Amino acid sequence: MVKILPYFDWRYLKNKRCLIEKFNTSPNSDKIFFNCDLCENINKIDVYEKIDQEILRQRYIELDIPLIVSKALDKWPKNSSFIENLILDDDFYFSYPCKLSTNILKGSRKAGNILEKVKLFDEFFLHFQNCAPDAMRIFRKFTYRPDFLPPTYSPILYNWLVWNKNYNTTNYKLVNLVEKLAVFGQLFGTTYIQLIPRQNCAEICPILDIKLNAGEVLIFTSMWDLEYRPKEDSENMAVILETRV
Repeated sequence: MVKILPYFDWRYLKNKRCLIEKFNTSPNSDKIFFNCDLCENINKIDVYEKIDQEILRQRYIELDIPLIVSKALDKWPKNSSFIENLILDDDFYFSYPCKLSTNILKGSRKAGNILEKVKLFDEFFLHFQNCAPDAMRIFRKFTYRPDFLPPTYSPILYNWLVWNKNYNTTNYKLVNLVEKLAVFGQLFGTTYIQLIPRQNCAEICPILDIKLNAGEVLIFTSMWDLEYRPKEDSENMAVILETRV
């Protein structure tokens, strides 16, 4: 099975009882219907320096309303030097990340190979999800669970690395998140983000355009699809954490 990874990334199926999904003829079987009353009138993103956990939960997360916390990443890296420490750990280096998107290679590669290859390029983008348990655990040593998340929420289930340099494009990159709650933390540089209302709200609620600067955190729920665009002529890095509520 490992040999077919470069051709088919089957790891998201590893906990399934069957590798072939049961055929379902219902056209709405996979649809989630959101309450569009919650998002149709959103015209700006609230910004807090710090936020109380209960306000975050009741006013924003439970109502699927995105927000930004501007001073929440004091314990996270401020530059890319932590990458060298990441790839020194064999459990991370030899892990295969999921949902890789990049312009510097084709097919599936070990995380360490990907991050080493970055050094060969002056213009690049990449993002991927750490889905191997050991790789996620090691990554969490550098990107701690934010203090503002209510303790009743589950531990961080997945983490992502978003890294680019001098990558000039007008196209937005889709990030395929899977859990209910996402935390997008900008380590350094700037990222342009679009939150796009999903499913039945796509024609009712507005697309939210956001500029996220270093040290800021965007918190949002699965009502929204995430797309991003790198800030041109600069180096930018962000981390995404996913959890359940």
